[in-house]
Amino acid sequence: MVVRNLDVERGWSNGALAQVIDISDGVIELMHLDNGSTKLVRRTQEYVPGTYYSRRQFPIVLAYASTIHKVQSLTLPRVAICFDDMPSHGELFVAMSLVRRGDELYFLCEYW
Repeated sequence: MVVRNLDVERGWSNGALAQVIDISDGVIELMHLDNGSTKLVRRTQEYVPGTYYSRRQFPIVLAYASTIHKVQSLTLPRVAICFDDMPSHGELFVAMSLVRRGDELYFLCEYW
């Protein structure tokens, strides 16, 4: 999952799902899972405020799971919803609307 806006006009925005195609020194190639486009992404360097430290990293994270808010505008191939900490019915509606068909939707609960 992309964690920065890289190219919003082409769909490369914060929360976009992508697959890593190739990794080389300081550059990775990503393929967008929604539109199939590819993008070369370089490492970013950020400085920690108030210190002399900095970190270099790619603006992506491994996304086996995500929050409802992070994927709110996406259409996903499958969605599993955990009811244990669902604060409102509005979030349930948003989570259920992320898939195209009902058989792509799974419900999880510790108490059922």
